[in-house]
Amino acid sequence: MQLLGQLTVAGAVSEEQFGERVKYLQELGDDHYVAVIEDTEKGQIIATGSVLIEHKFLRNCGKVGHIEDVVVDQTVRGQRLGQRLSWIAPLKMQPFMKNAATKERKFKWLHTSKY
Repeated sequence: MQLLGQLTVAGAVSEEQFGERVKYLQELGDDHYVAVIEDTEKGQIIATGSVLIEHKFLRNCGKVGHIEDVVVDQTVRGQRLGQRLSWIAPLKMQPFMKNAATKERKFKWLHTSKY
């Protein structure tokens, strides 16, 4: 929650409230995806972002992904971590896309980050 507080007013969220929200989001399945980047040496989340899947009537009842709440800890900004998180949206949407505009090779390093 401290990290989200660098984006906007996060408010006071108890551990119980946090746990309930995580459970709710898990029940949504693939319609809501939260990604984090962790500094494993510090055991601290240093970046996070969400992808929301919207079910449309348009485009033959297709789906579209929305990137939300991307924030990078102020101590590690400028390392393109937010950009890495924003690339998750096309990856999550790729199974639904007929003509994927992404190339898998662009994303291999996402999984080999030092974080």
